[in-house]
Amino acid sequence: MNSDILKPVLSAAALLFCSTNSFADTELPEARSLVEAHIAASGGDSAMERQMDSTTTGRFVMPAAGMEGQMTLFSRSPTERAIHIELPGIGEIQSGYKDGQAWSVDPFMGPRLITGTELQMQIESNELGALMRSDEFVDSMETVGMAEYNGSPCYKVAVVWKSGRESSDCYSVGSGLLIASEGSVESPMGVMETITIFTDYKTFQSDGVEITLPATSEVTTMGQKQQLIIDSVELGTPADEHFELPPAIVTLMEDQAAE
Repeated sequence: MNSDILKPVLSAAALLFCSTNSFADTELPEARSLVEAHIAASGGDSAMERQMDSTTTGRFVMPAAGMEGQMTLFSRSPTERAIHIELPGIGEIQSGYKDGQAWSVDPFMGPRLITGTELQMQIESNELGALMRSDEFVDSMETVGMAEYNGSPCYKVAVVWKSGRESSDCYSVGSGLLIASEGSVESPMGVMETITIFTDYKTFQSDGVEITLPATSEVTTMGQKQQLIIDSVELGTPADEHFELPPAIVTLMEDQAAE
């Protein structure tokens, strides 16, 4: 389960606005080599591809509010995702993505189809090629300096996406894994600066495949922290029932088609 696949739930992507210490006298590795090192440390291309058919279970936590709910992410290749979060006393949050379309239903904003810049970010958070920073989705990448997160030094990579969005990734000097990502996220409340910190990397085993993922992803937006904690990853194609659209989303899509 790649952490970049959970961001639709939060209406927050990861990338840009990083305070860094740049060392001009240090020879920096090429950005593409850093991405390849992260993919290799995660289990390789094959493991990431296999993860596109999987069920990931865990928890969604809002520490400041003392709130925690069960989370399940269903993924079916090539580009179908469905996320369910149960928050006690509040209700269910659902979101989904398929073939360039995204939607969400929650107790706060009701049902909605995701469009515009926010949709573009969903594409860049769910497509395998985007997760691998392929040329199909990324216009340019450049290693611009060094930074530090939770005491861990990392190489900072500036990313310019085909959509025009700019973001920043930071790869651990020691492990090669992605440990932070920053940027601006488009939401119904406007553009917000967001930072995601990836920690507690663990190796999950399923169906003879090993994949290394951050067990904890902490997203900070407007000073508010949210955590996505992975408990288990099971490879294999989830059943059709997990991808059924909520009736309210079906109605919105029908109305959109009629227009």
